[in-house]
Amino acid sequence: SLTSIHKHFPFRLYDMLEYVSKSEHSAAISWTHDGLAFVINQLDVFLEHVVPMFFNQTKFRSFVSYNLASEPCS
Repeated sequence: SLTSIHKHFPFRLYDMLEYVSKSEHSAAISWTHDGLAFVINQLDVFLEHVVPMFFNQTKFRSFVSYNLASEPCS
């Protein structure tokens, strides 16, 4: 993994987006023009090549469920 296991989801997500923006998989996921959100453009590439480098989940449903559930409620 390219990030620490102990990082919380928002930090790991940011690291992933920054890494991917400079990688061969930059078309798979990107920031929106305003930088307030991200878009998954190529779900298969994202799940097969990007997610495993930063998260244990490889199924999109698991990725979303795990990461939404892992966030503390305010």
